[in-house]
Amino acid sequence: MLAANPYGHSVYDQQQKYLIFMKWTYPVLALLGLIFLIYALIKWPEKRDYDRRLAAWSGDMWLEVKLLVSLIVLTLAVGISPIFGISPGGSDFLGWWLEATMMNISFLAGLWWFYLMILDLFYNRRAFFSHNLLNSLLKWYLKLENRASWQKSMLKRLYWLLAAEAVLALTSVLFLITSTHSGDWFILFLIAVMIAGAGIYLIYQYCLRYTQIVNDLERLFKHIESIKNGPAAAKLDIPREHDLYPVAQNLNSIQEGIMKTVADQMKSERMKIDLITNVSHDLKTPLTSIISYVDLLKKEEGLPQPARDYIGILAQKSERLKHLIQDLFDLSKASSENMAVDLEKIDLGRLIKQTLADMEEPINNSGLAFRVNIPEEPVYIISDGKKLYRVWENLISNALKYSLAGSRVYIDLIQNGRGAVATVKNTANYEMDFTEDEILQRFVRGDQSRSTEGSGLGLSIAQSFAAICGAQLSVKIDGDLFKVELAFAEFYSD
Repeated sequence: MLAANPYGHSVYDQQQKYLIFMKWTYPVLALLGLIFLIYALIKWPEKRDYDRRLAAWSGDMWLEVKLLVSLIVLTLAVGISPIFGISPGGSDFLGWWLEATMMNISFLAGLWWFYLMILDLFYNRRAFFSHNLLNSLLKWYLKLENRASWQKSMLKRLYWLLAAEAVLALTSVLFLITSTHSGDWFILFLIAVMIAGAGIYLIYQYCLRYTQIVNDLERLFKHIESIKNGPAAAKLDIPREHDLYPVAQNLNSIQEGIMKTVADQMKSERMKIDLITNVSHDLKTPLTSIISYVDLLKKEEGLPQPARDYIGILAQKSERLKHLIQDLFDLSKASSENMAVDLEKIDLGRLIKQTLADMEEPINNSGLAFRVNIPEEPVYIISDGKKLYRVWENLISNALKYSLAGSRVYIDLIQNGRGAVATVKNTANYEMDFTEDEILQRFVRGDQSRSTEGSGLGLSIAQSFAAICGAQLSVKIDGDLFKVELAFAEFYSD
């Protein structure tokens, strides 16, 4: 009986098994390829979007990187056999199989890479070639030149540090490698340690400079905060050799401009107040004489009726002028902050009711319906009762003058947390062609409301007096709805 040959059929058997394996592999791969092809046709719109994303991703790479990767992929695909040093015809079937597998993988990777390059070229077009290392360096340089001086100095210092650290690290590594193959290894090792120490020293100096910049930035932020809260008296002092010195100088210039503008504005306001006070004072004396003589004329008997009508008009206009002059006096006092304030504990709801009662006659004659919503329990505040009474008198007079005939005026008082808020709402009898801020300015009235009596000072005086009384007066306009809100920071329960 012949013994089995342990060598003769091993390669043959392996090749037969491989052929049987490949006999089933090719149909399966063909079927999978057909399925993937059908799926790709169905998902064609999504595939185009995916291709765009792939092209956008590859478009971020430099042209030199793409060329280098293409060269590596091409080398692997073509020269895989010399790299492994295995012949396909040898008896080492396992090595041949590994070689064939690696060649297939390299070939497929090459196909995918070049497919990616085709997508990149198709979607990015000229950007495929223009996005290269040279252009990137040029853009970086131009971007650096367009930065501020302190930014350029900081970035240049960082780039020089990185370059110096790279050179020192490379030199240190070379000395260390050389010391392992040299008899004077200790000296070379010592030089490498000194070079590493120099690199650490550079990093330490950079950290010190960076800490200095951070401290200067903190001073800048605090100074900006102080300017926001009010023009600071002292300027920001940063040494000339620091990077943020130009920024500090610009901020100081802005501060000077703000302070100059504020000073000019305050000077202008004082001049206006002085002018109003002087003019009002000069008008008050002759006006008193005019009113006195008008009163005397009223008492004269035997005057014809036209003359009495003229005297009535003179009395009416002189009285209006008297109120205007008094408003000017009050406004100038409130604006100059020289007005005495008599703070006391008062019931805000009771004060509003008293004001409405005192103005009952003009309210009844106006034809307006007042809807008053004031809580029964007292709402105590600390304020000046006389001046707050004047505020409410002006607010109600404003509603009487400028409300639509037959409409309603709403007066509400509510407690909001620890605050008290009172509102006056009315429907305007004209189209309001102004903003909330404009109507609170002096001598400002709507263009269509100038036919009525008024100086345009009522709301301005009310706002000034409200501030003196510890309240904040604001105006809101919504179409024809005019709303005045008087808010107190806190109230005191009984």
